[in-house]
Amino acid sequence: MPPPPPGMRMPPPPPGMPGMAPPPGMPSQPGLGEPSSSRMPPEVLAQKSQKWIQMQKKRYGEKRKGGFVDMGKQDLPPEHVRKIIKDHGDMSNRKWRNDKRVHLGALKYVPHAVMKLLENIPYPWEQVREVPVLYHITGAITFVNEIPRVIEPVYHAQWSSMWIAMRREKRDRRHFKRMRFPPFDDEEPPLDYGDNVLDVEPLEAIQLDLDEQEDAAIFDWFYDPKPLLDTPHVNGRTQLSDHTDSNASYLFDKKSFFTAKALNMAIPGGPKFEPLYRDMDTLDEDWNEFNDINKVIIRQDSADPDGNASLVSHEDAIFGPNGADDDEFELPAEVQPFLEDRPLENHMTADAIALCWAPDPYNRRSGRMRRAQDIPLVKNWYLEHCPPGQPVKVRVSYQKLLKCYVLNELHTRPEKAMTKKNSFRKAEGNQILPDDASRLGGGWSAGLPSGLQHVEPAHPSKGVFVVLSMSVKTLTTKERKKSRFGNTFHLCREILRLTKLVVDAHVQFCLGNVDAFQLADALQYIFAHVGALTGMYSYKYKLMRQ
Repeated sequence: MPPPPPGMRMPPPPPGMPGMAPPPGMPSQPGLGEPSSSRMPPEVLAQKSQKWIQMQKKRYGEKRKGGFVDMGKQDLPPEHVRKIIKDHGDMSNRKWRNDKRVHLGALKYVPHAVMKLLENIPYPWEQVREVPVLYHITGAITFVNEIPRVIEPVYHAQWSSMWIAMRREKRDRRHFKRMRFPPFDDEEPPLDYGDNVLDVEPLEAIQLDLDEQEDAAIFDWFYDPKPLLDTPHVNGRTQLSDHTDSNASYLFDKKSFFTAKALNMAIPGGPKFEPLYRDMDTLDEDWNEFNDINKVIIRQDSADPDGNASLVSHEDAIFGPNGADDDEFELPAEVQPFLEDRPLENHMTADAIALCWAPDPYNRRSGRMRRAQDIPLVKNWYLEHCPPGQPVKVRVSYQKLLKCYVLNELHTRPEKAMTKKNSFRKAEGNQILPDDASRLGGGWSAGLPSGLQHVEPAHPSKGVFVVLSMSVKTLTTKERKKSRFGNTFHLCREILRLTKLVVDAHVQFCLGNVDAFQLADALQYIFAHVGALTGMYSYKYKLMRQ
């Protein structure tokens, strides 16, 4: 402490100063000066600690009412999502003005919603399909929350039966009327599912008439939505390709196609490509008089006066003749072959040999279910030679499909190891996305409550809500060009137009205006004539190379 100024006395030291005795009558403070022997008892410490923990839980813990237990979200009835979609049909109402921001944010997920809708289109042999639906409580977005997984051999057999049924129908029906496109007028608002479609019984699906005796093995489950779901095994007989001899694919496999493309050659019946280098030297031609195989020049002297070179084995030239070709060796008479007492074959031998040589997936007795869109149905057809006697358009189709296959195989890289993320599983944990086991229409498909909602942005009267700030000044040409919507927006709008055609075709089926065969023909026509039915090619030129 500094000394006081002149004329002032030194102040007394404060009580409890180190090295100073406390004033009389004042106890010494613990921790200051002499250490105190008194400590807090452990019971009091435990009580204060418990009180502090309770106070922190009260401040920062989750505030729940008494007896509340979160059991997770329960499935809601399908009427819930139908009412939401119906109420939000006209977004121009003032009571939905606060939801427009949510709808703008949902535009980012519209392509995925369309993909999930098209992925879950029911098959021709299904009249009705039930699917779970994940939707936003404002009606901004709806996802079909299911991945269609199938047993590959059963899936092949089901589509094979569809092929037979459709060929018979094409042969027997005299007057086939194709559905007109577009099925509904563009200015007509989308139909409401509950008012127009829900109570109408759809027409029959495409199914072969199975015989109870001949088809007893598959009679009970063949056309079920998920066949053999409750059975322990699904084994059956195998199916083979028409070409059982592997020599049929000689010079008609992937390596041969790659080599032919690199050499700028074409295998008969195989794909043809543009040359990699157009300015090729004429000396590199496939054939000329100097590399003719008939002109073999022998550049060694021969003792044969006729000029024929004597052929000498390389081993014989080094080691001398060893007599390996002599047929003097014979097995002793008492030697018997292994398993001589067993029969050469039984009733299962043919199936075992067929299983050994069967193509994938018929060469396995067990396996996993696969996504339906990952299973090739006709790929093995064009990987083999086109059958003789087919028309030119069929041979051209084989060649083009084979060309796309070779290009895809050349340009495909192995996928990087990435953690698989399920965005729907995260969304299910969100309180604003309830689950719903919603019925998707009837017939070959009809993703109608969800589908009718997806096609509304494609309708002229249901334009996407975009807030544009109006500028006072006149825009220049460059500014006007920069303020346009990009190709992605227009491409998504054309995809929605395509989806509207698909959904409208199913609405016509559910209303009883067309049967299952006309619906199948309409779907095939839609996806084979995307360029004619939509303006998609204006924004993505690769569509022209179908």
